[in-house]
Amino acid sequence: MLTDKVLPWPFDPGRSGMSLARSLGLGLLAALAAAALAVIFRAPSHDRDWRAEIAVLPAADRAGERLDIDQVRDWTYSADGPLATAYHPGTYDMAGIARVWLM
Repeated sequence: MLTDKVLPWPFDPGRSGMSLARSLGLGLLAALAAAALAVIFRAPSHDRDWRAEIAVLPAADRAGERLDIDQVRDWTYSADGPLATAYHPGTYDMAGIARVWLM
C-alpha cells in the first residue's frame, strides 16, 4: 500500500538529519580523494612540450671514481636569451670534486 510519506535520500541534509556542513564536508572529502587518486595513478612521461633548457636529459654512468655524463649542457647566453646551444659528453674524477653547484 502506498503512503504519502517520502523516504529520505541519503545525502539530503534536510530529510536525513545530516547537517549541511557535514554533507558538504563529505562531498569535499570525496572530491579530494578523487583528485589524489588521479595524481597517484598518472603515468610519468617525457613525451611533452618541454622548454628548450630542460628538453634534453643527461645520462650518467659511474665506474669507480670516474663519472661519465652524456648530454652535458654547454650554452652561451646573452641578454636576449641563448646565443649558442651545445651538448657534449663529460668525464669527471669523483675524488677531485670539492663541491657541486647543481645536481
